[in-house]
Amino acid sequence: MATNAAEISQAAGETVDVVADRLQQLGASTSGNELTLDEKYQLCRSIGAECIQDEELRNLLEKKPNPVAYDGFEPSGRMHIAQGVLKALNVNKLTRSGVTFKFWVADWFAQLNNKMGGDLNKIQTVGKYMIEIWKAAGMDMTRVEFLNASDEINKRPNEYWTLVMDIARQNTLARITKCCQIMGRSESDNLSASQIFYPCMQCADIFFLKADICQLGLDQRKVNVLAREYCDQCKPKRKLKPVILSHEMMPGLLQGQEKMSKSDPNSAIFMEDSAAEVKTKIKKAFCPPEQVEGNPCLAYIRLIILPWFNSFEVQRKEDKGGNKTYTTMADIDQDFSSGALHPGDLKDALTVSLNRILQPVRDHFENNAEAAALLKKVKSYKVQVGDVVQLNCTKLALGARGVCRHVSGLVVFTDALPGEELTARVNKVKKGYAEATKVTTLQNALNPADPPCPHFLVCGGCNYQNLQYHAQLHAKQQQVSETLQRIGGISNCDDVLLPIIPCQQQYHYRNNMQFTFSEAPFQQKESSSGNCMHTRSDTAKRVVVGLHRVNNPSEVVPIEACSLQHDSANTLLQAAAQALALSPTQPQQLSAFNPATQRGLLRQFILRRNSKNQYMVIVSTTSFQPALLEPLVTALQNCNVEILSVINTVIPLEGGMKLHHRKASKRKGSGSKRQQYHILFGSPTITERLCNLEFQISPESFFQVNSAQAEVLYNLVHKAAGLRPTDVAMDLFCGTGSIGLTLAKDCHHVYGFESTASSVADARRNAEINGISNATFVHGDLTKVAAVMGKQYPSPDVIVTDPARAGMSLEVIKYMQQSGARAIVYVSCNPATQARDISQLCTGAGARYRLKHVQPCDMFPNSAHIEIVAVLERF
Repeated sequence: MATNAAEISQAAGETVDVVADRLQQLGASTSGNELTLDEKYQLCRSIGAECIQDEELRNLLEKKPNPVAYDGFEPSGRMHIAQGVLKALNVNKLTRSGVTFKFWVADWFAQLNNKMGGDLNKIQTVGKYMIEIWKAAGMDMTRVEFLNASDEINKRPNEYWTLVMDIARQNTLARITKCCQIMGRSESDNLSASQIFYPCMQCADIFFLKADICQLGLDQRKVNVLAREYCDQCKPKRKLKPVILSHEMMPGLLQGQEKMSKSDPNSAIFMEDSAAEVKTKIKKAFCPPEQVEGNPCLAYIRLIILPWFNSFEVQRKEDKGGNKTYTTMADIDQDFSSGALHPGDLKDALTVSLNRILQPVRDHFENNAEAAALLKKVKSYKVQVGDVVQLNCTKLALGARGVCRHVSGLVVFTDALPGEELTARVNKVKKGYAEATKVTTLQNALNPADPPCPHFLVCGGCNYQNLQYHAQLHAKQQQVSETLQRIGGISNCDDVLLPIIPCQQQYHYRNNMQFTFSEAPFQQKESSSGNCMHTRSDTAKRVVVGLHRVNNPSEVVPIEACSLQHDSANTLLQAAAQALALSPTQPQQLSAFNPATQRGLLRQFILRRNSKNQYMVIVSTTSFQPALLEPLVTALQNCNVEILSVINTVIPLEGGMKLHHRKASKRKGSGSKRQQYHILFGSPTITERLCNLEFQISPESFFQVNSAQAEVLYNLVHKAAGLRPTDVAMDLFCGTGSIGLTLAKDCHHVYGFESTASSVADARRNAEINGISNATFVHGDLTKVAAVMGKQYPSPDVIVTDPARAGMSLEVIKYMQQSGARAIVYVSCNPATQARDISQLCTGAGARYRLKHVQPCDMFPNSAHIEIVAVLERF
């Protein structure tokens, strides 16, 4: 496996002299005989952030000309720069000191962890690919051995397994679980038997390889200490304990990341990153001015750049300080902390240096036929339905699905969080992506949280409850950014996207919740392990109320309390459930509507609440039978909750509405026009106060579900509109007029346009209640807005549009283009359709607008939804 300067030169496309110089800088040599003992010791010691023990290392180098050092790796996934370049630096220092370095290619370990679907041949191929990266990165292979664990253990199985069993016998379970950090686990995690046995095997590896030095990262320290302890436990005792030479862990590039992670692509530079990817990552890296402590960019320079080049070159204009060459970290730290070295200049120089290091690796896999073929083979490994694959979750997609990257390059969507390493079973493979269901978590996510709701991930409502709130905000900001770029074609996204506005209240914020009645509920049981199990109960004879099961709208999970709604709403929900429990199902009594058979009475149970903690309760049925509903109504009235009204919405069975998970799709010939409303008692509307205005809301009218955050949203819209006293403002998809009426005081006139007649009636009534005379609300087909508004009303100066999730039709967009409005304020709860429409407005036929800025606002904490305000200006 020897790799000399000429071979590396040919692979990297550089001259022999340049590569030889690099190897010299790395400390690479075929022998350590020319070094003194002190030089050997200092060279080896320069690797370790910690050495146990220093005197033992010195004695080892003095008495043993060619000691053995070892490190191990599981072949899978990508190789980041710490594993690639930093390891090359460390190995070359050791081999120059006369040390033989043994890499333990832990293929069996990878197979046990289901990496590459447990295919040993694929695992070993990935191992060869990683070795090829080290060659191209400048690792001197003269005194380096790569040993496949499966081959070596099979040669001497008695020796190996006797060691493993003796280590396990000599230690308590508590002592072994302390070592679980080596797998990215903690002692409190629910560990499998294999994960508990893993430290015993890794400890045995040290003695099996006859290693004198354990040269691994600080994160592997505990199992290395276990090996030293075992030397005193075994019989006979081992006098020479392995020296622990632990290198420092490179931090992640983002703020607060003590360690880079393969699972977070933004936290590290990877060996196969393109020059553009390196530039983008360093540009986004945490590097506050004049702050040295906890600065990952400075850590990269200290651990990689200076050891590699022996200098750090900063190129800048004369008026910015001119070019400067640094040769010590102390000088860099001093200039940076004083402000003499600006973060922008440091990042530019770091980018150039990193790309100089990585370019030979890129060239090697492009120009070397054998390496190119190996890379092609690794990428060709196809994922098939039924495969159990190992994945690293890098981010969350819209809809809260984890985005994972398979070693083949295939994107896999599954139920995972950023930073999580997991195995998942593939259940669908499409062109360009696959879908999978999580089997086992191998390494915890970066920012996990304990969900307070017992129904989490079953009802499908709060799909972010297991993620800390700051990480939820980061995920949503990232989703908006990527959607604008991918769908909207916005190249200057960093310039127009503003930081997301958080919500002060993360639970109990919803003023509107919709539950479903069912006779065959999805039961939730506790398993022997204490975890919740969920099964279909086909023998249920009573009606329950709950939420649709995630990914299966035909099943209903009984809910007694929802953490997104107010406690008083849960009181009403529980009262309804108890009333139903006392009413056994009979053909002529209370029965739940079954979408499959189109039979049954009860459809939905809806709670609408205002800021005064008053309620409108809506019971949706297939026919008007008030006598059958009387026990339910009585139970609600007996609660210690102020109910303004109980309304029965009737949607007949014939051509009725088939209900799906959180969404109703209308059958042909049906729609809201067929709905009938019967007031069982109280008022036909509920009143809410928002932005110093009162709004009366009908049962079927849309209103923002988070009243407190709606004020924040409407203030954003108001500011973005930039209204003048003479302006005409148009409010498209105006609903009950909540946005338009908040704008009326600052312009000449507001015209609202809406397709739902009841909402328009509410809007007109709300204008009258608030004494607003300069607001006109029009009912009509929004696809014909140009014909109606263009002929009967003046042209708008500002347009505010707040469409449903489907976005706007081409007819509406065409009208906007031709309207002459100087600004468009686009409010949306769907980043994808908003980005699509922005693209049409900015680059489509007749485009007359440019995107000014985009402001995300979190209206829906602990869920995957996000509200966005985009501002476009006419050019």
